[in-house]
Amino acid sequence: MRGHDHFHGPVHQRRCREPQRFTADDRTLADYDALMAELNGHPVAYLHLRGPAPASPGGTPDFDAIARYRRRFDGPLIANHGFDRESGNAVIEAGTADAVSSATHFIANPDLVSRFALGRDLATGDPATYYTGAAGGYVDYPVSGWRDSAAQGVGEAAAARDQSSCS
Repeated sequence: MRGHDHFHGPVHQRRCREPQRFTADDRTLADYDALMAELNGHPVAYLHLRGPAPASPGGTPDFDAIARYRRRFDGPLIANHGFDRESGNAVIEAGTADAVSSATHFIANPDLVSRFALGRDLATGDPATYYTGAAGGYVDYPVSGWRDSAAQGVGEAAAARDQSSCS
């Protein structure tokens, strides 16, 4: 039958119910707790959780929300939302997550891995340019000067290692 699927009847009726499904109420946490229990019974590759936004830009992410589902989900868990180098390492070291996604940090920091490795400050992204389809805000952020002496030592060590493996 056109306009129906095998889950919940007519598509237009399901779409009307969706906003209510995610409105916070007393049942929301219980619903997600039950979902985590169900996921444990399936071969899920990983769970990627986007936690609540930090209270202020650059603020510390809410570990409690991630920890709640770490206790309920047995598989690999990736945490996302506002983690910098220190808070990302802390959530992994605490066993709250297995990995951290640094999605928006990568947009503003094309050399994010180098910045983390060298303890560099992170550039701030411009959310007004995200998802616009234009190049501005994606390919015009500068690198942090990773060609300086500290980074050069890291690069030379990697180049020497690569060269020795070719011999």
